[in-house]
Amino acid sequence: MKSKPPAQSQSFYYSQFNPLDPSQLAENSTANAEKAIRRVTLRQLLGASQYNAGTAARFAINDARINMVMVVANICWHHEDSLKIGRTYELDDGTGRIRGRYLDPTYNLVYEPFAYVRVTGQLEDSRGSRMLKITNIQLIFDAHEIYYHILHSIFDTLVDERGPPPPGTFPSPFNEHDAPSRVEHFSTLKVSNHSTSEPSSSAMDPQILNLMESGSRSQRLPLLQLDALVCIQDPQIPSGEYGVFIGDIIERLKEKYSDLTGPEMWKAMELLIERGLVYSPVDLYYGKV
Repeated sequence: MKSKPPAQSQSFYYSQFNPLDPSQLAENSTANAEKAIRRVTLRQLLGASQYNAGTAARFAINDARINMVMVVANICWHHEDSLKIGRTYELDDGTGRIRGRYLDPTYNLVYEPFAYVRVTGQLEDSRGSRMLKITNIQLIFDAHEIYYHILHSIFDTLVDERGPPPPGTFPSPFNEHDAPSRVEHFSTLKVSNHSTSEPSSSAMDPQILNLMESGSRSQRLPLLQLDALVCIQDPQIPSGEYGVFIGDIIERLKEKYSDLTGPEMWKAMELLIERGLVYSPVDLYYGKV
């Protein structure tokens, strides 16, 4: 499969310094429809209402406007156009079927029949038929990602209809009466096994401790992800109009995690995106702090 390496296909934005509480999880994907990527089912896309032009979010699900969407589905078939400038995929997720067009002649997705894929794109209306303008398509090999997508789609829809759940309805992973605080726990941890040498001190970076002391979901992140958050916010990393180049972020982290690989870094950043701590526009090379 010819695909773009993670370091070149994604860029990352730190969404907000004080990350969202669990009760605000879905609001992160719907608060700004023109920038957010919302997880949906194909049935939701096929039934979405259409607004007049004038905004990037021209469609809405239950009156909640959408722009960039993510679906997880099987590929039924694909067709390469005669000019070889793109491919059309037929997708089916069990709730509906839709065609998606990917205009990248250099990308050749090799897949088994009915393979699962994660597709990001924009909903379009083509002569009365709904289509996806695909901006990114990747194979899925982990069944848990399929389950997660379905649950996330349901959760986002319920939040749109009923509002977010009240604070405190999510169970804490620690019994705070029987366990030390997370700050105390993480401040004594050593660097993960990516590192080739022992740290000179068990104390963590003050920036990491500040993140954890904010009482946010970042307290439950592994050290690699915490280091990535600090790196993304580091003013010493060059940034331009579009933000920080993701390659610079990886190079900076490799100073500490010498054997860090691209797939490992990608998984680390995916967790930050799912937590709402980092914003990733699709197919850009840069990310703003």
